[in-house]
Amino acid sequence: AIAQGNSDLRTFLSLAKTGTRKVMMFHHPDKPELLTNKFLQGHNEIRELAAELNITFFDLMPKYSKFGTAIYRDGIHPNPKGQKVISDAFYDALIPILDTDQSYLKTNVL
Repeated sequence: AIAQGNSDLRTFLSLAKTGTRKVMMFHHPDKPELLTNKFLQGHNEIRELAAELNITFFDLMPKYSKFGTAIYRDGIHPNPKGQKVISDAFYDALIPILDTDQSYLKTNVL
């Protein structure tokens, strides 16, 4: 299942990179990953695939670690506080890129 998922992800990311699009990945750690500070099986492969395809990879684990497990509503999904942590991380990652690379203004997609 992991091999098929990685193959599908490779296809998806390769398609996403067509043209001038900038592709970024954000890793949302599951609660068990946060507790152990280790990626679950398959998640390291995702990071390696991003590096291989020259895709910027943002690991949200350091941001999550500041708040602990209080940001989850279950073992995977964020609660409202967790959603705020994610949106702040997206903002922090995107603003410097948007400020320096304004090619996004030439399309209808941000």
